[in-house]
Amino acid sequence: MRSLMRFRPIISSNMNEIGVTRSYREMMDKYRSLTLIKAESSDLDHCATDQALNGLLYMLGQEEKKIRIDPAAGVTELPKKVFGT
Repeated sequence: MRSLMRFRPIISSNMNEIGVTRSYREMMDKYRSLTLIKAESSDLDHCATDQALNGLLYMLGQEEKKIRIDPAAGVTELPKKVFGT
């Protein structure tokens, strides 16, 4: 949950900048006006942040699999910078 809060302002700002939030609100307003069914209130920023972190963790897992199969796959410039080896 803590990491969600750190990433959320960044994702929210970017979605506002490109108009995603405005488009989502307009779509939900139209949906509410066309149907008798109450639209579920959804926090777009929370959902987008959660999915972005899920994607990031998935990609990290894929890289970890590669390194477990071939340890030399982890020897790139980035780990050398991060770990100093």
